[in-house]
Amino acid sequence: MYGADAVEAASAALSGEAPFYGLQAVDSDLQAFPAHQSLLKAYEKLQRAKAAFWAK
Repeated sequence: MYGADAVEAASAALSGEAPFYGLQAVDSDLQAFPAHQSLLKAYEKLQRAKAAFWAK
């Protein structure tokens, strides 16, 4: 049904050996995405502010 190349590429993508076509490899912490990391830091800051406000 699928060619050997397609099956091999899909297997490598599923196992984490190679990313999908045109996508960069990432780790579980998404360190390769600085914008995402910035959003996570802003979210953490917001959660700290909420906790401090509601702890009063």
